[in-house]
Amino acid sequence: SGLFAGLGIASAAVALAAQDVVKSLLGGFTILTDKPFEIGDYIEVGVYSGTVADITFRSTRIRAINNSIITIPNSLITSEYIINWNKLESRIIDTKLRISLEATTEQINRCISKITTVLKANEEVKDDTIEVHLSEISADCNTISIRTYVKVTDFSAYLKSKDRIYCDILDVLERENIDL
Repeated sequence: SGLFAGLGIASAAVALAAQDVVKSLLGGFTILTDKPFEIGDYIEVGVYSGTVADITFRSTRIRAINNSIITIPNSLITSEYIINWNKLESRIIDTKLRISLEATTEQINRCISKITTVLKANEEVKDDTIEVHLSEISADCNTISIRTYVKVTDFSAYLKSKDRIYCDILDVLERENIDL
């Protein structure tokens, strides 16, 4: 009976130790069949982010921005949220312009109209997503809100597109003599 008790305790210990391995194997199977990401995709999993370098049944390796490799057990990946930045269809540009109270209503209306025109003329902007409006009036400034989506999804291309759009907006403000 002592032998059976010892075997029972040993098998319970082995079962507990194998629990994480089994969870990771099931997580790996889930990842490989559901394909929420693939090798080369840039993902965020909980507090980790990077480019997927390898997917196995037990773990997934991602290369972080600082070029280090992070190995994440698949059981953790399947229990966390996953953001796959490569699956984007568009990226948002959302900004607020806090303009001087010295700007007249006529200047503000012209500015809104011209910013809308500039955005519509940009081939990277999705026309049906353009929103430009006076969103706030306060004691220290008036606020114009601009929200639109651009067709580029690559992060570097997005930054360049955003840069061009912001420069176009600043040009409109300069031509209308509106101070931020």
